[in-house]
Amino acid sequence: MPLRLFFCSLCTFVYLVGGSITSPAQSQNLPYQQDPRANVLAIQAIDLDVPTWLISNDHSEMVSVRLTFLGGTSLADNRTIAQLSTSIGDVLAITPALKQQGISLSFTVTARAWQISIYALKEDLPLTMDSLAKLLRRDFYTEQDFIRAQDNLIAQREADAIDPDFALGLALDHTLKDGTPLARTMRPQRIKSLTLTQMDHYLNNQLQRAHLRIAVAGDVRAADLKALLAPVLAALPATPIPTRPPLRYGPCALCGDDLAIAWDTDEALVALARHGPRREDPDYYPLRVALSYLSGGLSSRLMAVLREELNLTYGAQAFLSTDHIGSGLFVYATTRNEDIPALRHATSDIFYDVIERGMSEADLTDSKQALIESFYIALRSNRALSEIMAGWQTLTLTPNHQQIMHQAIADVSHQDIRRAAARYLDPAGFATIAVGRIDDGFTSIVTLDDLW
Repeated sequence: MPLRLFFCSLCTFVYLVGGSITSPAQSQNLPYQQDPRANVLAIQAIDLDVPTWLISNDHSEMVSVRLTFLGGTSLADNRTIAQLSTSIGDVLAITPALKQQGISLSFTVTARAWQISIYALKEDLPLTMDSLAKLLRRDFYTEQDFIRAQDNLIAQREADAIDPDFALGLALDHTLKDGTPLARTMRPQRIKSLTLTQMDHYLNNQLQRAHLRIAVAGDVRAADLKALLAPVLAALPATPIPTRPPLRYGPCALCGDDLAIAWDTDEALVALARHGPRREDPDYYPLRVALSYLSGGLSSRLMAVLREELNLTYGAQAFLSTDHIGSGLFVYATTRNEDIPALRHATSDIFYDVIERGMSEADLTDSKQALIESFYIALRSNRALSEIMAGWQTLTLTPNHQQIMHQAIADVSHQDIRRAAARYLDPAGFATIAVGRIDDGFTSIVTLDDLW
């Protein structure tokens, strides 16, 4: 079960590895070849008024465009207004003209960025950009549109509130992030208290040309981009404004401790969480390789022990989720309520084994290869290509990040693995959060109402 709320609210999720520059011929032949050394992304940096990256290929009729405005919830007086701003976008984007053409136009916001995603046929892009320019000028939406957006967001939150993943996401958000817990800002009464004036203030700050980064993937040439994007750029104020500092990771509220959220379900959700290394930390890539060994698929160490040997879970994964201010390290599994203690104990044993013994030479080689190849597995469409480019832009990475990353992974040694594991895989450093039918075994047992 994906941590949908957590991925949206806590961090800008990045793919396992990053990428960069190739020949046009290679970029036209998706899916990519199995040998990663033959696959380098042909990212062109285009000289427009705003930083723009392009992967030009004709392997699909669909073109994907992502407009990323740096800032996100960090520009909001509270996180509710940032979430509501994407809801008003969704309300206004469903115009008869766009629906008739089958054009996808959607809006998301994270702690770092406010993003517009477009997926359309090449011939429909001019209509899409004209419609988007009108939306960005915001000279036609009404109080009724705003009320519809509020109602839509409240309905979404009410649906989330019956999902155990939602409760787990709230607890994780509170555990790792400084600032107002998401639950306190997303209550229906809080959403209804906001005004159209507050919305305008937030969007005036957020939708600035100086904040914009653009990523395009599809059958579009660099020479055509300026005219294609002109209506959108013209709709945006060009004057830079001061930005607030982004949300920061605070002290881990539950690290070394645990929390259970009572939920009437036969299948419990269990998450271990702690802060991870920043990208520039020398243990960043060694930890990614170690996590590839622990959670690289059905043959991974976690799955081999927890699922195949002990029958404690249908699935378990460990991953590092990186954003502009750091990273979060997570282990996530589902299990029967009565098996939570056994799952926690077995997971600790697996981590201690990596700390004490590291990995074999074969496991180290395979884990590096799997980490690199996992990037290409995701690149099956122009939508995926634009998403990864937008992620790198948000993190202020360079177009040649793929080569940098590949070399960093290749350089990881056994000593690096042991050092990173000692720093970040010690079970005593994790917060443990479970959602399920739990009566004891945890320091604190709360309900969703306590979080919400």
